Amino acid sequence: MKKILILLTIILIGCSRNIQISPILQEDARYNIKPSEMTGFSFHFTSNPRADNIQITKRRLDNKFRYSLCSPFKNLLNEWFYTKFKSNVQPENEIKISINDIEHETINDNFLTSALTHSLQLTVGVELIINKQKYFREFSFRKTMRFNPNEANENIGMDKDIIDLLETFITAIDTYTDDTIAFIQDFDPPKIDEKEKEKEDEKKETIKPDKYVVLEPLNLRVQPDWKSKKILVLRTNQIVEKKTKSGDWVLIEYFDTAKSKIIIGWVYGKYLQKIDK
Repeated sequence: MKKILILLTIILIGCSRNIQISPILQEDARYNIKPSEMTGFSFHFTSNPRADNIQITKRRLDNKFRYSLCSPFKNLLNEWFYTKFKSNVQPENEIKISINDIEHETINDNFLTSALTHSLQLTVGVELIINKQKYFREFSFRKTMRFNPNEANENIGMDKDIIDLLETFITAIDTYTDDTIAFIQDFDPPKIDEKEKEKEDEKKETIKPDKYVVLEPLNLRVQPDWKSKKILVLRTNQIVEKKTKSGDWVLIEYFDTAKSKIIIGWVYGKYLQKIDK
């Protein structure tokens, strides 16, 4: 009797059937990926065992289908990486992407067709290491998925939903990478030759920079423009040094003791007052 019960359990629950997904980036998705001007990146992907064992049942009492997301996601990421950066020769920078968490639940049971609807949420971490500085962002997206009983291949709807979810992450990662690189390039100091550097150093030794006090809370921006990205807000009575001027805008710098680094940016000159030497 015991053997019969075990056999019935196996029949009802069933062994998981592996479903292989081999996605490629859709043409419109590939078209939207703009090659980066910054090169020298290496790519690392960290899988998650739970993402390789997603048990999904399409109908009540049906066998389970086991979906593996790590391999198809890595394939899509590789396509994105080589479209974005073309080459990773002598990489000095890194892109690290990992599946940090996964949630799967059955959210609807259609009694007319016995079809089950599922909800799948992935959380993916993206770490960019550029010029030895680390930038991290975590993305989390959810997708509702279902089998299509009207299709000859009932897995088509489910497969497409999973691929759409993975491509959502590709788009988000691409945008985040572009924004981070643009932010870093905005702060890259202009390159000058050694002779020019020596002249600048001599000037610094003989001429003390003009110092100013901030009259009220003041936005520090990347560029001398009201629409430019804001870096931070300077506090009232903050002492800063003037570097140069562009119209009504002033390029200033000061040493942030809390962060132990020099902060540089543009402010509107109306809210600065020169300190007499």
